[in-house]
Amino acid sequence: MDPAHRRDGLGLLLLAGALVSAGGAWWQAGGAGEQVDELLTAILGKGALLLPVLLAYGAWRVLRHPDGTGASGRLVIGWGALALGALGVVHVVKGDIPGDEKGGLVGFLLGSPLEQGLTAWLAVPVLVLLAVFGLLVVTATPIHQVPDGLRALRDKALRRTPPPAPAADEPLPPLEPLRRRGPRRRVGALSPQDAPEDASPVVVEPVALAPDPEPAPEPKPFQPLPKTVEQLQLAPPEGGYQLPPPDLLAAGTPPKKRSAVNDEVIAALTGVLEDFQVDATVTGFSRGPTVTRYEVELGPAVKVERIIQLSRNIAYAVKSPDVRILSPIPGKSAVGIEIPNTDRENVSLGDILRSSVATNDHHPMLVALGKDIEGGFVCANIAKTPHILIAGATGAGKSVCINSLLVSILTRATPDEVRMVLIDPKRVEMTAYEGIPHLI
Repeated sequence: MDPAHRRDGLGLLLLAGALVSAGGAWWQAGGAGEQVDELLTAILGKGALLLPVLLAYGAWRVLRHPDGTGASGRLVIGWGALALGALGVVHVVKGDIPGDEKGGLVGFLLGSPLEQGLTAWLAVPVLVLLAVFGLLVVTATPIHQVPDGLRALRDKALRRTPPPAPAADEPLPPLEPLRRRGPRRRVGALSPQDAPEDASPVVVEPVALAPDPEPAPEPKPFQPLPKTVEQLQLAPPEGGYQLPPPDLLAAGTPPKKRSAVNDEVIAALTGVLEDFQVDATVTGFSRGPTVTRYEVELGPAVKVERIIQLSRNIAYAVKSPDVRILSPIPGKSAVGIEIPNTDRENVSLGDILRSSVATNDHHPMLVALGKDIEGGFVCANIAKTPHILIAGATGAGKSVCINSLLVSILTRATPDEVRMVLIDPKRVEMTAYEGIPHLI
């Protein structure tokens, strides 16, 4: 059924309940009305007289505001707390009156235990606090806003209007200059005969006022920049420049295809899969200088989520918190588990610049970056990325990266091809490049 129809049905049901309860509690219409009156009076006592009003209000609320589900829940809680507190107070206060005049069964169940356990003098304040809480919830008024609300009601009843607040952009009236009062002189303390002969009148010099500020000069009219700008002519280096030989940079250690660490990790992965009864097998791996990707093939009807759920167990087994699961490996029907190597290898800048990736590209702005996870050399043309931000924690290798970029350009480009402007505020990182012919 459509939610709108369900809300309409609820509203009409509440309206019907309001009519039936009004016919019983107010008019005792017919035999059924008398039975309804007896039932409501037994449950709610004198509160049965207000039940039709509450049901009618609820029906109007549901039919008039179908989207106010949050407010409806708040009103139900508020009216419920208010009714419980009021019926409990009625039961405790009218203890000697017959049951029909009390708070009914609800008031008895709530007020009688409090009256017996705390006495009527303490039970009534507790029930009043419950009713006050319900009233605050119904009116959506926090306690700290009650004084402001009472003041607003008082002003409205007395037809008072609060003074308008000054506008934010309205200038404040100028302050009058303060005048410093001189020391008081006692009148009549000295007679004219006792006054000193050399007494001279005090001369007060006028205070020089600051001149009015000069008006701000008008901005000059905008002049467009010329389309052609004269370029600075760079002097060619003296004596010609020869690129350094390719073997100038030292070679690194040959990469490892497999090590004992890889065998230990494979055994640990296999043990985790067997312990958790996952039908999967480690079929191979791709070793990089710092990270190795292990390939895991899943058996039939084994979900990839089973491997992902074991990420923490795998990290515990291989003794490494940095475990990354790639599902699947691009181009392969296998799940990749990337785990850092405990026996890391150093990547030499000379090996990257002597690789086929660098020698096949003759662009002067090609720089060496390192190796990927599969051990392949990685280079980049920074002419396509003129703005680069190198960031990282202390010891992450920011200075090494900058030096690698500069040395890559110096070993591949002549001063006629590339010129540099190096700014080193600390005068520590780039002092080794002082005097190179590539500087402007």
